[in-house]
This record gives sequence, structure tokens and C-alpha cells, in this order.
Amino acid sequence: MESCRVNCLYVVLSAYLFQADYDHLMGPISINEWLLSLGLPQYIGIFMETGWDEVQYLGSLTEQSLLDMKITEIEHRERILHSVRDLQHR
Repeated sequence: MESCRVNCLYVVLSAYLFQADYDHLMGPISINEWLLSLGLPQYIGIFMETGWDEVQYLGSLTEQSLLDMKITEIEHRERILHSVRDLQHR
């Protein structure tokens, strides 16, 4: 009986973890989507205004770029730069 519970749990967890929706593997497709996923929608306008309007170019984003955009919250800059590094490894 215990073996059946373990196997059933494994099947349920596997189905959940390996679901057919692979969108999360592709990463964000727009700056809006990316900033929303980071919980930083307040920066969408400034990214667009300063020409950072394509996710594919974020690899050249630096801390100085963020400071030039007047993103003064260090936690926000760190979150953005960490995400950029993650995007580069996909």
C-alpha cells in the first residue's frame, strides 16, 4: 500500500513538473513581460524610453546603464542584473 502511494505521488509530481507547457523555458518574449515577471513594472516606461526595447539585447545591460536610467534602488538593480545573467545562460 505504501509503495502505491509513493508511486502515485511520483506520477502526479512528474506530470506537474514536466507538463506540456514549455513557455517558461523560452524566457520572456518582451521587455514588458520580463519586467512584469520580476515584479518591476514601474520600469517598463524608462526601458522603452532609453531604447532597451528588445530582450535579446539585455546582455549588454550594466549597472551603470541602470543608474543612468535613474534606477536607484539597489535591490531592483541587483534583481534586474541577476535576471539578465540568467537569461544569457538559457
